Amino acid sequence: MRTIDLGELDFACGTPVTVLDMNARLSGDVTGQLEEYTPDGNRALVARSYGETPPLEGMPEMIVEMSAQYPESTVCQAQEEAVAVE
Repeated sequence: MRTIDLGELDFACGTPVTVLDMNARLSGDVTGQLEEYTPDGNRALVARSYGETPPLEGMPEMIVEMSAQYPESTVCQAQEEAVAVE
């Protein structure tokens, strides 16, 4: 079992995004194991995931690239800027 201490994280838009490889052999509090997100690291993770997941194996490279690039298209919105959806 792994845990992340959310109280230790800074969710402000200006702080770097952090990630954790869910396949890493870790246990306990993994807060200190979070690494800064990078486009190259995400690309490697997405390519590995597509390659090691039977229904996704053999997906066209264009689809893998689109999936890997998706996070670059998102924008952080500060709480006061966020639009409520009802």
